[in-house]
Amino acid sequence: MRPSKSERLRILVTGAGGPYGAHFAKLCLERGHDVCSVRHDEKPYDAATLLGIADKISWSRGDIRDTNFLALLLAQWDVQAVAHFAAKPLVRTSTLIAEPIFSVNAMGTVALLDAVKQVAAKRRVHFLYVGTDKEYGNAGDRPYTEDMSLLGTSIYEASKIAGEVACRSYQFHGLVPDLVISRSCNVVATADLNWRLVPNTIRQFLCNVPAKIYTKGQYVREYMHVEDAAEAQYQLLMRADEYRGQAFNIGSGQTFTQEEVIEHIRREHFPDGQVTRIDPPGHHFVEIGYQKLDTTKIRRELGWAPARSFNQAVADAALWWGEHRELAAWSQL
Repeated sequence: MRPSKSERLRILVTGAGGPYGAHFAKLCLERGHDVCSVRHDEKPYDAATLLGIADKISWSRGDIRDTNFLALLLAQWDVQAVAHFAAKPLVRTSTLIAEPIFSVNAMGTVALLDAVKQVAAKRRVHFLYVGTDKEYGNAGDRPYTEDMSLLGTSIYEASKIAGEVACRSYQFHGLVPDLVISRSCNVVATADLNWRLVPNTIRQFLCNVPAKIYTKGQYVREYMHVEDAAEAQYQLLMRADEYRGQAFNIGSGQTFTQEEVIEHIRREHFPDGQVTRIDPPGHHFVEIGYQKLDTTKIRRELGWAPARSFNQAVADAALWWGEHRELAAWSQL
């Protein structure tokens, strides 16, 4: 049975310290659910703390790759749903060091599946695997549909594909039956301290550092507001028993080049900001040239559609960073 909208669930949100997972955890808390998560290490700041929800989450210290630890956590907290956001992100990082990317993204997923398998043998547990549009790889200028092959070749892309393949295997064999997969476009979030185009551009302008535009390789990306993305993920998690084993694209349909994004941020929010043109770094050349998702399926099946524009997503991010200027210099890379 699908959890009712009024039912208070105990939800494990892995990666709740990151911006995407933190916003999802925040939504779950606002809907009246109990949220637990995993801490592996300490950082001066994380998104859950910056969003003001860290003290509302029940944290357990451990390793996402430790099946026994995860199984104990699931049992102790009587977890009824799992949203798996935890991952080592960013193509740039994976070009420098590969093993930890595969270890966390692939084997961490296997460890979590194995732990959920033990619980799911006795009671139903909804499981959401949060994938990425990067898994599709290079499809030319065609929008991705869910039936396309996953042809991503960079380390990050391959590690996320490996995690998804593991999910499909556990679901197909009935080990974690109520499992659904999402593939999301680039998400623009407040409290995002990572090396991503939108927050990094805002931080550079706040610190009076010229934003960097690459001289070639203006790849196209799709962007959406984190609150729209979190809502879509939430609906999928709640209906994992109905759409078990299926994958859903989550996107806004709004695509831009790197230069268009930077120029939009400068024009709308930092008119005195400066830009500089540089040769792209090495990791840039393993990036996919064009990415856009066909979201017909999720719109048709769930009736979901994004409620916010790219302009709103950037405006919210710029406002948040303006209110947290002390973090801009600390996190600007």
